[in-house]
Amino acid sequence: MLDLSHVYGGDATRALSARERWGGRLRAEKLKGKDWPPGNNLICLQNNINESRCHSAAESFVNSLLAVNMAFLWFMRQHNNLAERLAKVNPCWDDDKLYMIAKDINIAIWQQIFYYELMPNIVDYEYLLKHGVIFPGHGHVDDYDPHLEPRVSLEFTVANRWFHTLQEGRLNLYDNHGKILRQLAIVDSTLHTGMLPINNTLEGLTQGTFRQACASTDKVIDPDMGERVLGRMQFVSDVMASDIMKGRDNGLPSYNRYRELCKLPIAKDFEDLYYWMPREQVESMQLVYEEVEDIELMAGIISEDVMGEGVVGPMHACIIVDQLLRWRRADRFWYENSVHPGAFTPGK
Repeated sequence: MLDLSHVYGGDATRALSARERWGGRLRAEKLKGKDWPPGNNLICLQNNINESRCHSAAESFVNSLLAVNMAFLWFMRQHNNLAERLAKVNPCWDDDKLYMIAKDINIAIWQQIFYYELMPNIVDYEYLLKHGVIFPGHGHVDDYDPHLEPRVSLEFTVANRWFHTLQEGRLNLYDNHGKILRQLAIVDSTLHTGMLPINNTLEGLTQGTFRQACASTDKVIDPDMGERVLGRMQFVSDVMASDIMKGRDNGLPSYNRYRELCKLPIAKDFEDLYYWMPREQVESMQLVYEEVEDIELMAGIISEDVMGEGVVGPMHACIIVDQLLRWRRADRFWYENSVHPGAFTPGK
């Protein structure tokens, strides 16, 4: 589920461990006037000797990838901000009510951003509308399906690693006027929480999330991402080979079989691929694969021409939409549903 479990925990025990138990807040300590989770975890293996902070949160993996780490901090702080504002308006509410209402609002904000702002920039907006992933206007949708299994498909997990092709190897840090202050290598930020509170690194990176463009959709991986994905902990790597291997490890069928499943034209020979792939991509695959049926899912979706206004091809869009529909339709507490007692009113 898209329920901010990296903020709130994946079960009741971890959820309770993340709470302060007063004012509806999540556990935090003040550093330069800003909320930070307690920082005594030992998982941050890339911390330098002068960097001691490593989040002790409901889920330790928030210290892993930089994007996960930053999103965790944003929404942890957002929760506490919401709880404080709700307490001022409703001084009679107890800790549990403040926590639950702030959590519901926070998750709704996350789901709205993910579905209505992020996904239309990845998958074509009209395609999402057509398949009932998003809806025009506002109000309840009520498409909850109690018989739908709320799982994450193996295909989505593997295909989602396509995002490696969109990651810039160098991240710009900006001040609040848009001036570039310095750069960081993204591969040196994994398991490196200790750098974030130093020299306003988190603030500079946050500015960069809406000022610096992602890498172009040229089907090429940044050298650092491709060869040194874990920074100092890994001297050499081949992340794309690893991504393709994950499909083999999970026994995924060929790219052609998935096109058939999504009711897309299938390739009977390599020349058929020219209809939806650039010539140079097809020629490269001919050097690697003996038969068109041998082409693997990851290799196929990266090679496709983009569809509409998005940045993915039709095969990848099919996999993404299948997962997005599962997340929203299998979630009785989805923020656009009115089928549970705690649902938002139309005004909310």
